[in-house]
Amino acid sequence: MPVFAQEDHGKMGKMSGMKMSHDEIMARIEKMSTDDKAALIDKMPVKDKQAATKTAGKDVTKMSAQEKADMFDKMPMEKKMAMINGGPMMQKGAKMGKAPK
Repeated sequence: MPVFAQEDHGKMGKMSGMKMSHDEIMARIEKMSTDDKAALIDKMPVKDKQAATKTAGKDVTKMSAQEKADMFDKMPMEKKMAMINGGPMMQKGAKMGKAPK
């Protein structure tokens, strides 16, 4: 039996199983606190955390909330939107912090 309802992810994420519009995501990003941004980094898949660690030169799991928030702020908008919408953050063949060719 398929499950249609998805759990509410609070301030961030999907609402009623529908992805947020670009404008809704932009509004959320503008209102996000340091802790909200750090929480998104903490929820990244292990593969993405490893890529972020390699790019940052520092273990993401040992960063402070402010360092994680700064990392989030430096991400391209597409990655921020994917993280908030709960989709895959990494594009095929792309490396964290670098634009795909």
